[in-house]
Amino acid sequence: MWTSLRVLFGGIALPVLLLLLDVAQGFQDDERLIGWKGETYHSKVCWGGVTQCYGVEPSSAKRVNKYPKPVSSQYVYQYRSDKSTPNRSAYTHMAMIEALPNGTLLTVWQAGVKNEGENDQHFMISRSLDPEGSSWSEPHRLNMVGGNGTAVWGPVLFADVASGKLWLFYSESRGNCHSNFMDWPPGGDIKGVTMDMKSGLWGAPKLLSSQDDDEGIPKVTANKPCETASGVWLLPFWRERALLNKDSEACKEFKGEGSAGVLRSIDRGMSWEAVGYIQHSATWLIENAIVETAKGSILMVFRTQVGKIFASRSEDTGITWGKAAALADLPNPNSKIDLIQLTPGKELALVFNDHAKARSRAKDENTKEINEKGCKKCRTKLSVALSTDNGLTWPRVGMVEGEVDSTLRIHYPTILQRGCKLLVAYSRFHKIPVSPSSSEYSNQGIKVARMSLCRQQGE
Repeated sequence: MWTSLRVLFGGIALPVLLLLLDVAQGFQDDERLIGWKGETYHSKVCWGGVTQCYGVEPSSAKRVNKYPKPVSSQYVYQYRSDKSTPNRSAYTHMAMIEALPNGTLLTVWQAGVKNEGENDQHFMISRSLDPEGSSWSEPHRLNMVGGNGTAVWGPVLFADVASGKLWLFYSESRGNCHSNFMDWPPGGDIKGVTMDMKSGLWGAPKLLSSQDDDEGIPKVTANKPCETASGVWLLPFWRERALLNKDSEACKEFKGEGSAGVLRSIDRGMSWEAVGYIQHSATWLIENAIVETAKGSILMVFRTQVGKIFASRSEDTGITWGKAAALADLPNPNSKIDLIQLTPGKELALVFNDHAKARSRAKDENTKEINEKGCKKCRTKLSVALSTDNGLTWPRVGMVEGEVDSTLRIHYPTILQRGCKLLVAYSRFHKIPVSPSSSEYSNQGIKVARMSLCRQQGE
């Protein structure tokens, strides 16, 4: 069954379709779209290697506060205190951003009326009203996924230009295994659904990997797949049991162990195989992100519980994986990261919270500041680092947001390249709920920041 675009944007069909086709007014033809020739910036074409744009060498200081700078940061969705407001959510998280070939940007996130993992946790979607992502449409619920009274998790958008399909990967809870902390623990079956980017029509969701596999364990997605030079697709996912109710008979039926891996497709998404059982005795390895490096190896990075980003590499397009270990001493406060390869220069861009866990023994300036301010639950210093040596060194090139507050979380980024700009979609909210009557309440939600990789005049 095909579902019309009316499902995508809550009943607005033809006007939205026309906008999706025409919104990218700043692009004259496909040669000016990201992934082709590059884009003009301050009358300068940023092409021929991103290194020539941002001008930062690996030997530079770890934190660069000059260029490139965040161009702007806007809310896609802000918390709303008025309970009668349409599409109101008091839980918004796991933002994902992608660009369509015509330049339209889409942002999707998981949402709930009150809390994470509640019954009927769903996805919301918003489209850009300009090619820069500086203004966004009123979000609407994605009705063709979920809606079964359970929860959907980890929306991942992936535009396959060759086939003209937009993929939405996600996981969906099912069964009778619940959590002590929420209605549904993270994950379930991994599913995929595609939209024809010309007609705007969605197909029906398909099962890609069952939670019954691997002796039974929920599976979760968080970041985009990479396509290797040989045409193999690698979708990162992980198997998670941390929040299962250990006293539940239904949960006891899950015998599988926590680990990370990829769903591998050699036929552009027609079929998928789960490969990789990456584990570490000291920590979980979750919310993994993946790229192919300039040398052809596959680099996968992980959120951990031990204060550092970990990484594993594959030399055979994702079939086998090396031992996971700390990546270049990059900190991680047990929070999601994202990683992409830039074009055309094949540099790597990483977005992450640039500090270790609160109360850790780390001696870097960011973690010291967090400890001094008693920021036990915060995640901040959301930063971008670039590597020109296939992930060996990571000079910092900009900070998205760095506010430090005891319960504030600026986190869970997804990164997207558009020419010589990087777009970062992320969540901003307080771990301990803020009263709707507080002025800080509306300063929470889903945001998108824009960062230039080019020197501006005078820099």
